[in-house]
Amino acid sequence: MIRARSRRHSQFINPAQITLFDLSGAIRQAEASTPQHIRDIITLTDAFTTLHTTPTAPAKPTLFQISSDIPLAPHGQAAKLRANLVAIETLKRIKAETSEPLRPATPEEQHQLVQYTGWGSLAQLWNVEAYAAWQASQSHTSQTLPPEFARWGSQFGKYRHQLETLLTPDERAEAAASTLNAFYTSPEVINAMWQAVTGFGFTGGRILEPAAGIGHFFGLMPQALAVQSELVAVEKDLISGQILQLLYPSVETYLSGFEQCQFDAGSFDLVISNVPFGSYSVYDRYNADLSTLPIHNYFIGRAARLVRPGGLVALVTSAGTLDAQGEAFRRWLAIEGRMELAGAIRLPSNAFEANAGTVVTTDILFLVKREGVGRKFADHAFERTITLRSEQVETPESDDSEGPQVRTLVVNEYYHARPGMMLGQMHFADEVNKGGLYRADQPTLYHPSPTELPGQLTEAVNQLPTGIIGNAPTNVPKTPKDERLATFTGNVRVKGTTYSQRMIIGQYESLKAAYRQLLDAEKDGQPDYITDPLRQELNSRYTLFLRHFGTLNRNRAVSFLEEWDNQFATIQALEIVKREKQGVTIAPADIFRQRVYPLYAQPQTVENLADAIRLSVALYGWVDVARIADWTAQPTARVERDLLQQELAYRNPTNGRLEDRDSYLSGNVRQKLAAAEAAAQTDSRFLVNQRALSAIVPPTIPAALIQFRLGSVWIPTGIIQCFIRQALQTDCVAVRYNNRAGQYELPGAEAVSSVQNRSLGTSCRTAMQLIEAALQQRSVVITKTVLDAEGKERQVKDVEATSQAVQAQEQLNEAFIDYVREHHSAEIEPVYNALYNSHVHKAFREPQFSHYPGASTDIQLRFHQFRAVERIKEQDTLLAHAVGSGKTFTMITAAMELKRLGLAHKPLIAVQNSTLNDFARAWRKLYPSAVIYVPQPADMEAANRKRFLQRIATNNFDGVLIPQSFLKLIPDDPASEEAFIRDEIERVEYAVAMAERKGQKKPMTVKRLNELKLRLTAKRLRQADRQKDQMLTFDQLGIDALFLDEAHKYKRLGFFTQRQNVKGIDTAGSEDALSAMFKCRSVQARQGRVVLATGTPISNTMAEVWTMLRFIAPERLEQTLLTTFDQFAGAFGTVIQSFELTATGNFKAVERFAKFVNVQQLSELYRAHVDVILNDDVVEFKRDNTLPKLKDDAYTRIVIPQTEGVADELDSIKETLLWFEKLTGSEKRDNSHVPLVCFGQARKATLDIRLLNANNPDEPGSKCNETVKEILRIYHQTAHYGGTQLVFADTYQSPPTRARHVTRATVDALTDEFGEEPTGTDAHRAETIRFNLFTDIQRKLIEQGVPGEQISIVPVEADKREPLFARVRTGEVRVLLGTSERMGVGVNVQERLAAIHHLDAPNRPTDFEQRNGRIIRQGNRHAEWNLPVEVLTYGVDRTLDATAYGRLAIKQKFINQVLKGNVSDDQMADLNADDDFAAMSFDQMMATLSGSQYALLYTARQLELSRLVQQKKNWQRGLVEAQAQVERARQFLSRNEPLLPQLQTEATDLRERFGDPYAVTAVTVNGVTYAEKWGEAVQYVIEQLKGRVKRHEERPTQTIQINGLTFTLTGDRVQDAFGELPQLVIHYTAGRLLSGTVGSSNGLFLSLKAAVARALEEPAFLEQQLSRARLTEQEFSRKLSQPFRQEAELQRLDAEVADLKRLMEAESTSTESRPAPVAELVVA
Repeated sequence: MIRARSRRHSQFINPAQITLFDLSGAIRQAEASTPQHIRDIITLTDAFTTLHTTPTAPAKPTLFQISSDIPLAPHGQAAKLRANLVAIETLKRIKAETSEPLRPATPEEQHQLVQYTGWGSLAQLWNVEAYAAWQASQSHTSQTLPPEFARWGSQFGKYRHQLETLLTPDERAEAAASTLNAFYTSPEVINAMWQAVTGFGFTGGRILEPAAGIGHFFGLMPQALAVQSELVAVEKDLISGQILQLLYPSVETYLSGFEQCQFDAGSFDLVISNVPFGSYSVYDRYNADLSTLPIHNYFIGRAARLVRPGGLVALVTSAGTLDAQGEAFRRWLAIEGRMELAGAIRLPSNAFEANAGTVVTTDILFLVKREGVGRKFADHAFERTITLRSEQVETPESDDSEGPQVRTLVVNEYYHARPGMMLGQMHFADEVNKGGLYRADQPTLYHPSPTELPGQLTEAVNQLPTGIIGNAPTNVPKTPKDERLATFTGNVRVKGTTYSQRMIIGQYESLKAAYRQLLDAEKDGQPDYITDPLRQELNSRYTLFLRHFGTLNRNRAVSFLEEWDNQFATIQALEIVKREKQGVTIAPADIFRQRVYPLYAQPQTVENLADAIRLSVALYGWVDVARIADWTAQPTARVERDLLQQELAYRNPTNGRLEDRDSYLSGNVRQKLAAAEAAAQTDSRFLVNQRALSAIVPPTIPAALIQFRLGSVWIPTGIIQCFIRQALQTDCVAVRYNNRAGQYELPGAEAVSSVQNRSLGTSCRTAMQLIEAALQQRSVVITKTVLDAEGKERQVKDVEATSQAVQAQEQLNEAFIDYVREHHSAEIEPVYNALYNSHVHKAFREPQFSHYPGASTDIQLRFHQFRAVERIKEQDTLLAHAVGSGKTFTMITAAMELKRLGLAHKPLIAVQNSTLNDFARAWRKLYPSAVIYVPQPADMEAANRKRFLQRIATNNFDGVLIPQSFLKLIPDDPASEEAFIRDEIERVEYAVAMAERKGQKKPMTVKRLNELKLRLTAKRLRQADRQKDQMLTFDQLGIDALFLDEAHKYKRLGFFTQRQNVKGIDTAGSEDALSAMFKCRSVQARQGRVVLATGTPISNTMAEVWTMLRFIAPERLEQTLLTTFDQFAGAFGTVIQSFELTATGNFKAVERFAKFVNVQQLSELYRAHVDVILNDDVVEFKRDNTLPKLKDDAYTRIVIPQTEGVADELDSIKETLLWFEKLTGSEKRDNSHVPLVCFGQARKATLDIRLLNANNPDEPGSKCNETVKEILRIYHQTAHYGGTQLVFADTYQSPPTRARHVTRATVDALTDEFGEEPTGTDAHRAETIRFNLFTDIQRKLIEQGVPGEQISIVPVEADKREPLFARVRTGEVRVLLGTSERMGVGVNVQERLAAIHHLDAPNRPTDFEQRNGRIIRQGNRHAEWNLPVEVLTYGVDRTLDATAYGRLAIKQKFINQVLKGNVSDDQMADLNADDDFAAMSFDQMMATLSGSQYALLYTARQLELSRLVQQKKNWQRGLVEAQAQVERARQFLSRNEPLLPQLQTEATDLRERFGDPYAVTAVTVNGVTYAEKWGEAVQYVIEQLKGRVKRHEERPTQTIQINGLTFTLTGDRVQDAFGELPQLVIHYTAGRLLSGTVGSSNGLFLSLKAAVARALEEPAFLEQQLSRARLTEQEFSRKLSQPFRQEAELQRLDAEVADLKRLMEAESTSTESRPAPVAELVVA
């Protein structure tokens, strides 16, 4: 067949028809006017044609059509059975009459065949046991059948017997197997699906039915589609498939499983089917990643791969596809499958009862494959589920679970938003006695009136979108405007004139139409001669509207237009509303005067394919071969061939798409290489892919360079299991990892009893317990019981035991590392590399044009901005761009490009409150035509918030711009909230399950689980109330691109960890961060784009890397097993034991996240999603000198000698600390705040001693006065151009102090930070003063001649700051004072900024960067004037200031290394590892206060020394415990080794005497030997002994012999179990092994039998105990012989600390300040 393909479908015509039609037609048309010699040629051609053409093939046969008069599903089981038998008989008859190919079925035979319904509803027919019993009863009529078999026989017997002869054994086996999924679809459902498909705009093409049955989807297919389509069917059941072939012979049919049929990816236009349901799976070697899915999801995933871009998938599937708790498959479908949900209809559980007899809730899914990068159905999110209700379920009395259980009813978020697409109500199955395939407590959709279903199904289909195929616009049914217009009957009065609402609506619609026509013309690039008349029309319409009705904004008379048109806010954008000092002004937008959509001339020709493919990707987001062919004037086929040959593009074997080189050769290239290698085995075209990918796969990181530990979840569990078994000499432990719960399961861990389990642990924790804690990332805490002051017992942490256990755990971890490296290096190497070393970063390039479509040509983006925009077009991104590098334009451009390409329909950008208006101006400047929505202050009030959200939801803005403070006020998406709570539920459920498995009860955990489930119900109730109030949630706004500026605000995203109180890690979260995360998840569920932007991506700890990836790369974290913090810590972190001083002066063991490992891979993982730009990376900054330069290329360091007052204060602080050091333990606890207070006082003292007490003197040499001098110097130097300065200090005010004298200076000092004097008559207040550093500097500058209006302090109120910043930009204010928080992030005052002054050093390097970013910033005109600027740092010698800036520099260096990937070492200390002042020892405190480099080195080394000293104590304690174990083992050996030969001899004698099996052969009593009946004689002896005891004889004895062995019987008196009545008993003994206590003769011989059995085993048992004792002695003796491994390090550190102490003492006695040993500081 030759394929003649049109753009939208394929048509197939016989080649002979084409030849004959063309030639004969040409001959007839030319005969009359053609010269003779040409006629001769035609005659020859005609003759040639007659000889060489094949006969004309018959026309394409018409498909068999199922008419309404054909009953497809007979009613009742008997009728179905008869119909099936008739159909099979007809099939067999036709097969017998003709050979292959079979003759067509006659109409009568077709009617018989089409009623075949399969065996899904007749599964009982194939009951083998029942048939065998029934068959036997037919042969033996006298045999009585059990009732159940009798019933079976009456229903199915004769039909089953007929099938024995009709079907072959293989056919019978297949028929029986088909009962699992042979459920056929009702014609109403099939007709509805075809109605929807045609409504979508599908007109024909290549159609696949992958589970075709007998072909009802073809029989009910519209004839118009059938003649325009090529049909392909797959059917696994042989009988069904053969019937299909007879009914539809023109259909290309495959009689096999779908998994066995290989079709090219993207080779179908439509896949339509009712797929099989079930939890089982099939194996598909070519789609191995889908083989683990349930069967229904496998069919859907496979269909997604087989349809072309723009193709349709229409399937009936189980409700579990959309409602299953796990989101993984739905996420795969949306991302990798590139499928969008065009619509879905849920059918109730009785929808299939008539046809197949099954009761199951099903969904009809209509999926469309994305074509290019645009998304038509971004608002049809379907990844997540939402709880409809939760309820408590009473548990049976026999159930010992704690309290009532909770069950939840969930539904997919698509249905939650569109309940009308569910044809019924969701219930639990037991509530409506339905459910069928599922348990009674499973959700089901129930419809009480099934007869109404056909009509409701039609209504639901009518609600689906239409015209989505091809270029037709997507339409959704809307209410006709004529109907709505009838509701607007009122009048309004404007300027004294009354107008009807309908008149205003008419003029408004005319204005709107004129605006739309002009805007569309500009966007289409129409020339001015077309747009100018349209602009005139717009002006006329607007002028007319304005004259009669007033403005569009702030006009109550026309406010009803918002109710008329939900796009009213978009039209209001024709006016610009400005708030100025004189009031609000409203002016026409630029579109009335000029072109707002710059005329963009799309390239008509492109010189080469390389440029063309880059242009295609930039303009359309994908490789558009047709467009490239137009640009290069080449045929499409040649372009595609050349692209592949030149390797400018590659065909992806997974989806068949053409991808540009940069995209294909990036991402997870190991995974792509595996796919290419598999494809190349059967298709040599993919060898080029294999070669290209092999060349770029990252070099394998050898196992020797990989850092890991117990708890690194990527280590295969089999390796961990082998280690445990070898190290602990046990085989009872298995290791499994539960990825969803993020926890290990260790069945058998409690049963480990080996010696090694004790010797490798401690006296309080076994080695297995320590290994389990390490695997679970759980802190080891050992407690002990103490008596408090009141004599009550309480549990406290046993510091020494905990420290010893942690050290033993670390030794086990080292043993694990050694074991893995020695035995399993070859196994871990590929696993680690596959997870963390498989990605290649894509090289994002600048597009082949200077401006994006629609952007102003007056603004030129920088190279890094172009590249960042291209990155955002492809992936969620964190813009880690340096302060001042232009994040604003990058985000705006990216938002507009996402909108233009259809990747997003409504972008939202949340910015810092203070920059909202600046950002809006920048947006309008860069994109003059953009319609953006910016809230006014009134919109953010509670009363107006609902209206504001509704405007966002109903208008088609190019973008929405809101302040950060408003973002958290938008109600969160309930699905995201629920997913978060469900994660917690899963963790708790796992804990409950583990506790139950161990036989433990955890009632609090069970209660927590039920609380969480009920919490979901409460959330749903709140959601219902919100819906009643019509308060929209974030997901209802239609936002599908979310940009979060200054994203460091959201770093405090809380998380759960098994570790307790790890220093340096903050597990608490902020509400702002959590709400932002919910909103990001909502956007990502729509397959939208999330972009974070910050100049300070890492501020305080490297763990922030993981936090930010949680926002932008949750799937990557899931793929790399880094979803939880504990997983992240296990892969990249090292939590070490550290020691701190308690309030009582003793050491306490703490855990500290002190070091990161595998830093290179961590950096690569981070940078794969983060666009890092430092100032040095901005080419234009260097080329154009757009950044100002520092004076002398360095900071200006102002080192100030200690004043007398500072020295006195520091001495006083040190005395206080010395006093604190000498306190008793209880006194220290009562004064635990003292160290922190002292540090705070020291910080204040170095700034100005008046910050401690306002009555302190103003010292001439203070930092405050030195700052004033420097400000004045720069003020005068920059006077000729009005240079400005910023003064930063985060501590600026003293506590209230009673004034000594109330003077003018006192009043000045009392001035608050706004420059206002206090008011009021309270004399006490007048006498109470607070020193303010800012007002003091302000006063002194005024005294030195600086005008007061040129000095300002940043106010507390945010809304008062922007007017002040504007005055700084103009130079009206030349000195501005404030804190980092008020004058840092988002403040743009750089125009004239000549200097900034750091009076103190902030704790975090990011705060320091943000401060400096105010001056080293684009837009500072000093760069233009070629004048240097100054950054001044102030520090008081030999104080905290001395090292503060150096520490900041070192931290920032580490941050930049990670950001840029320039990691020199694969390990790195965490940033905040040395900042915990609260835990310092006295020496550390004193050293830090002194600022001495020697002192700081001394304290650092002292801490290390203390750690080693404590470790040595733990080692010594371990030696004592080991010695005790050795001594106990030796004592046991010395006592029991001599006994073993005796026991063995006795056991041998007993075996000889009593035999095997055991038997008593002779008993001798009082010299008489009995061979039998010895019971009375023995009982007589026993009674005699009891009588002697009664006569108070002390323990009388007598001997007897049994089998020749002498037994001594002893009478005795013992108390009973309750201690009331004494009992007379007889003790018997014989040698060492036999003994017991009995009361009678019978008891004696019964006890003796058991005693002999025990005695025979005793030698082996003792031998086992002796072996264990020898092993214990050996293991613990080895432990005794092990030296303290860190002894040399301990001695070295001890000597170094002593040397540093001498240097520190010498420095303290010196009168001169010596330079700081910077090199030593860096080493530290």
